[in-house]
Amino acid sequence: MTLPESYAFTLTSSCGERGLLGDYRITVRDEQVRAVENLNDDYPVRAGAY
Repeated sequence: MTLPESYAFTLTSSCGERGLLGDYRITVRDEQVRAVENLNDDYPVRAGAY
């Protein structure tokens, strides 16, 4: 299986670590996570969470 050079997906977490609850947009480029966008208006993402 060949992965595309870059892609993005939405991660939805509803249980587990409280610092990761909610929806996040993950951007991957060259097989590495390049960006994490918090899609939750009321819950801030922690720095260094990825």
